[in-house]
Amino acid sequence: MAMKNFNKLLEQSTILYRKYLSELTKTKNMIGELNNTEVVEHTEQLSVLLEEIKLIDESVNQKMLAQTLTADQLERHKERLELMGEINERNKQLTSQVQGIIAVQKTEIEKIRSGRESMNGYASQLKSTGRRINSNA
Repeated sequence: MAMKNFNKLLEQSTILYRKYLSELTKTKNMIGELNNTEVVEHTEQLSVLLEEIKLIDESVNQKMLAQTLTADQLERHKERLELMGEINERNKQLTSQVQGIIAVQKTEIEKIRSGRESMNGYASQLKSTGRRINSNA
């Protein structure tokens, strides 16, 4: 019975890693097309999925330490490790992509600030204090 539970946990873990990798791939492909709200929503979904993975992996890791793995279980574990490697690589790509977007946005913000400062230079130099109105005119 314990063996079946462990096999089921390994399978669940592998399925969740595949799903996480798939979501990261979607994120990479649509990162420039999302607005801020969509990015936050998608990031929250990834976080929930990651929490599920952590919970299952805690159980998997505990059970792996307590028993000798069969050849089938070793294969499943190897697949999980490969998925983890792919996820790590995809995260690096996403990080690089996001850093590029941030750099472009910083440049645009600086241009806007510079333009605003230039426009302020054209503002009236008169003090905006109250003045007496001359009624003799």
